[in-house]
Formats: sequence, structure tokens, C-alpha cells
Amino acid sequence: MKKSLLGLLMAAPLMLAACGGGNTPVEPVSSEEGSVAPSGYKYTATFKENSGFALTGVKAQWCDTTSGICKTPVEVNDKGYAEAYFEELSNYYVHVVGYNTAEWAFNPYAHIATPENRDVEIKMTYVALGDVEHTANTYMTCLQTISDVAYNITLSQDESFYLVFNNTGEQSYSIESWQSDANAAMKVEQINGYDETVIGEGVEAENGNFKYEFSHNTTDRVSSYFKITLTNNPYRSGKPYTFPFSIVEK
Repeated sequence: MKKSLLGLLMAAPLMLAACGGGNTPVEPVSSEEGSVAPSGYKYTATFKENSGFALTGVKAQWCDTTSGICKTPVEVNDKGYAEAYFEELSNYYVHVVGYNTAEWAFNPYAHIATPENRDVEIKMTYVALGDVEHTANTYMTCLQTISDVAYNITLSQDESFYLVFNNTGEQSYSIESWQSDANAAMKVEQINGYDETVIGEGVEAENGNFKYEFSHNTTDRVSSYFKITLTNNPYRSGKPYTFPFSIVEK
């Protein structure tokens, strides 16, 4: 009888967690082997390639959006999934750690786990290599609409990169950088392709990133011209700085 009562007492926290609200922490439970279940609030992250397949061989990391403190990275499984348990509810930027930056990119500030939604999915964007080779202050080859592709730009202080974006159809886009160095600063301008008259400027997003939204409102073929300038190189040595950008369909 005592043994049965003890079993009920041990099971009670699990029953409450299953039937209670989503903010109830997971209680540690000892099994016959002595193993202990994790305790705290559960946060999860799933990483996929832009093709939809799981991204493996990497780690997930949660960084508090207020304090900036990052938790210890957690290795993902063969399904690109990782989970972590924290003692307090908070908002976290979710990052992927250990990936090849020459092959994949993602927006490090677009994915936030909140107390209300602690499950985050991040789609890694393929980096098109060799497509942005350029001489300083010259136009690159015209870029067509390519879904789920990022491009790396390498610029020196105050150097500009020129982009011509061609598209047909009525569609809204956002051109944005995804660099993660808070000491870097850059700007994007939409310009007239002939005399570089500024038509519009992008707004600064978090950590010095830029974002500029624009639209094509005609079924005719349209060329949009952009000038991207590195206004603050984070490297004191003066070596060129590389960061990814992408044109995202809205």
C-alpha cells in the first residue's frame, strides 16, 4: 500500500503537467535506472535546407534578446531537430552554429522563440557562389528572380556594390542583408541606373543589417537598380568584409 501511494505521488507532477497550461515547467523524474528527465521550459528548433531536407551536422543555439546571453549550443539529430530546457521563460533569437557559411546563409534575427511560441523552424538559404564577383563600383551581371538563394558580397570601407534586378510580373520584394556583426554598418539605395539618382533608401534592421522593400506593379519586364555600400567595416585591420544578402519575395 505504501509503495502504491508513493508511485501516485511521483506521478502527480506528470499528470498536472500534461493537463495544465503550456507554461508549466517539466518536473524532473527519476526512473528505476536512476536517469533524470530534463527540467524547465522546453524550447525546440528544426533546421532545413531550402529544398526541404533536414540540415544535419550543426548545432542550435538560443540567445536571450534582452541580455544577449547565449546558451550552450545543442547538436541537432538526423531530422535537423534540437531541444533545450530553460528555467525561465524569455524571448530568444535562434541561431544555427557550425554550418558552412560558404554554402548556406540565414537571417540571424528573423527567428525568435517566444514564451507563447517556443518551437522555431529555420530554413537555410543556399549561397550562390561566384555570382557576385565584381570590380569596385561596377555593376554586376543582371540578376533574375531565383528562389531561395543568397549571395555573398565582399566590400572594403565605403566601397559600393551595384546590383541590377530583372523581373516580370506584379510582385513585392525585400532586398536585405543577413550579417551578424553589430559593429558593421551598410546601406542600400535604389537608384536610377543612368545617373545614380537615389529613388529610395533601405531602413536599418537589427545589428546594422539593411532592408529595403520594393514592388513591380506591371506585367512588363522591369529592371531595378541598387547600390549597396559598406559604411563601417568592422575589421580594424581594414581587410574586406563579407556578408550575405538575398532578395525575398513578400
